[in-house]
Amino acid sequence: MPWNRWPHARGIRGHMFMDSMATYPWNTQLRPKAGVNGLFVAFVLLRNKHRLLSMVDVAGHGTGKLNTYELEAFELASPKPTEQQRIAACFSFLDELLAAQSRKVEGLKTRKRGLLQLLFPSLEGH
Repeated sequence: MPWNRWPHARGIRGHMFMDSMATYPWNTQLRPKAGVNGLFVAFVLLRNKHRLLSMVDVAGHGTGKLNTYELEAFELASPKPTEQQRIAACFSFLDELLAAQSRKVEGLKTRKRGLLQLLFPSLEGH
């Protein structure tokens, strides 16, 4: 089922606990509620990064601030918890594959540099 057809669309407060830290009231902490897969929500928020960034206002001291009320109204559509788990596992697996592939590419680049140095020594010292 496409993500925008999931029946459980609601504001982010329906998915997450939003706590302002006592020592830093401007710093809001998001924690997943029971029955909500935190990794799934992280992937959904990452996918909607452009929407979240458009909600950020520049504060007087040059940093950005995200209005808590706007964040609460930010709608997230989500499937049932079992499907959330499967989706999060799938994307986590893809992230692991991408990281492994990146390590392989970096290893090959290092090997190429080494071979180039062996085959074509620098003439700077001569």
